[in-house]
Amino acid sequence: MSYSLTVTVDGMVFKVEYHEGDPGRISGPPENCYPPEPPEVEVVSATRPDGTAVELDLEDEDLYDRILKACDEPMRAIYAEEDAGWAAYEENMRKAEADYEEMLRREGFGG
Repeated sequence: MSYSLTVTVDGMVFKVEYHEGDPGRISGPPENCYPPEPPEVEVVSATRPDGTAVELDLEDEDLYDRILKACDEPMRAIYAEEDAGWAAYEENMRKAEADYEEMLRREGFGG
């Protein structure tokens, strides 16, 4: 899955596409296994705070690593929000199921 993020590194603002990577699969039949892939970023644009475009050395691994690291905090926030959303959804589904079972009992369909 990919996410559009804006991060600041060394006083420059980067708009990036963050690609989660894949944990891989290391159990089961060998034909179903594959190695993990680390997350990566694709720089869409780079600007100074005043909006002036910045030319980047796309081969600068140190800068790439710092941009990737700067994505950690916003991604943690996104994951926390997604987890909270799933938790709320699951709680609502449990409540709906309990309400439905209670209605069936009241109507004489439950045991």
